[in-house]
Amino acid sequence: EYESDIRESLSSQFSVVPQNDSFIEDMDLFRDYLVLYQRSMKNGLQNVTVRQRHCSETSQREANGCHKVIDLSETETFCWSRISPVGNIYFNADSLRFELESPVIPGHVYECDFETGELKKTSEQQMDEMNMTFEREIVFVESMDGTKVPLSL
Repeated sequence: EYESDIRESLSSQFSVVPQNDSFIEDMDLFRDYLVLYQRSMKNGLQNVTVRQRHCSETSQREANGCHKVIDLSETETFCWSRISPVGNIYFNADSLRFELESPVIPGHVYECDFETGELKKTSEQQMDEMNMTFEREIVFVESMDGTKVPLSL
């Protein structure tokens, strides 16, 4: 039964098109969802986009929320520099896990419920006292070709 679910899922048609001016760094495939880990070519920042796999038309996807970007602005790791998938091995899962980390804050693992969009921290590596005193900031510096590149301070 499990193998037939996977075969059916993989044979269904869906397009993987990154957002404008972004490229896909990684992805996770679930029974009902496709998760894209993207990076902007304009400013180098990353985001996590969740797409429902069984929405039929592009206009219908946008109209009924079949495509959403996870809001990471409320996380403690607000100046993260890397997003990575973490242990998303269950094809039939109702949520996904990913890790946010920065040069100052070691990895924090978050879980996002597909239906509600609720985001909760599930684990974190302990920071020492020295890390707690650093101020964290992302600034954009211009490269030789004019591209703005994020720099974590």
